[in-house]
Amino acid sequence: MKTLTRGQKLRLAELTSATQLQVRLEFKAGQSFDFSCFGLDDGATLSDDRYFIFYNQKQSPQHELQLLSFDARSAAFSLNLAQLPSTVRRLVFVATIDGNGDMRGLETGKIILSDSSSVVAEFSFAGSDFISEKAIMVAEIYFKGEWRVAANGQGFKEGLSAVLRHFGGQEVEESPQQQSALKPKMPVAPVAVAPSPPPRPVPPTAYTPPPVQNSGGGVPLSKISLQKNQTISLSKMVPAGLRRIKMGLGWDPAAQGRSVDLDGSCIAFDANKKVVETIWFGHLQSRDGTIQHSGDNLTGDGAGDDETISIELERLAPNIQTLVFTINSFTGQKFSALKNAFCRVVDTQSNQELARYDLWQSGNVTGMIMAKITREGNEWKMTAIGEPAGGITVHFLVKKVKNFI
Repeated sequence: MKTLTRGQKLRLAELTSATQLQVRLEFKAGQSFDFSCFGLDDGATLSDDRYFIFYNQKQSPQHELQLLSFDARSAAFSLNLAQLPSTVRRLVFVATIDGNGDMRGLETGKIILSDSSSVVAEFSFAGSDFISEKAIMVAEIYFKGEWRVAANGQGFKEGLSAVLRHFGGQEVEESPQQQSALKPKMPVAPVAVAPSPPPRPVPPTAYTPPPVQNSGGGVPLSKISLQKNQTISLSKMVPAGLRRIKMGLGWDPAAQGRSVDLDGSCIAFDANKKVVETIWFGHLQSRDGTIQHSGDNLTGDGAGDDETISIELERLAPNIQTLVFTINSFTGQKFSALKNAFCRVVDTQSNQELARYDLWQSGNVTGMIMAKITREGNEWKMTAIGEPAGGITVHFLVKKVKNFI
């Protein structure tokens, strides 16, 4: 058996000729941990999230990677390197704090690499090796002419969310206080929002033009049902002034009795298409409190909005130019497993629905870019997007979202 030191790299052939391997992580600590394996491409990017193996997605499409077992302080993965597609050339094993604390609370940890007959390599570490990290890339197996092994130990202060962004190549810049552990995903007490809307209406067969405004007040005479790629002015629909809105996101399970756990999110961009902040189930409120998420809906059951994101437009930071709203399936369920997906904008002062976009086609994807709201001077406009995308969290959609700004 080979004992590795931090930063050491060597050829897998020096350890074993086998391509069917097992990786086991064993931690001794008072804390609980989540363990995952990222199957990355040549650019060290998770370009196919089916190769992100963790507690909610325990195997890759052809079972080349499998999470065999896990608990709060250990996990075991099986690997079949010969069966991996050519698009997966790096396997990174990650441990994340589940809850409060950081890696300094770790007494000892180790990762063990075995073939079918024996342990071939081991890398050990301790909490004293870290400062305030909440996630660490423990080790990796990567292809560079041939398969190789590296003892890593690189840490991330913000936890799994930062690791996801790192492997997704995103530009989200959030403070450590904004990060939250991805597991367990429990319902969160919602912020105060307007009462639930009535059941969804039957969609119109054609585009409904903007309503004629009443002369005396700020309540629109009717709402607009948007078509894909259609843009309208929200501000013109409320002559008295559009101050606060909420974006309602909703969906229903396609099969009766089946739950669909999706996550609504909002990405705020500046005029240079740079991410200012991301509001999602791991970060329910913006730094200044002007954008608030209602919390995670775990089933999709019931009429009306499943999740809402409230925005105080009059207090929104002046550098925020565009808000993009997305839906993702963190558990890997496809959009073909749902129906009646929609997003709608409500003026929270009057509780009147201003505009709505019903998504009638979804497909075998795990993410959807639903709509955007854009600031143009003192005016706010909404555009229906309805673009399918891949990604189990909003962080994987950022690059594609920029194409619609």
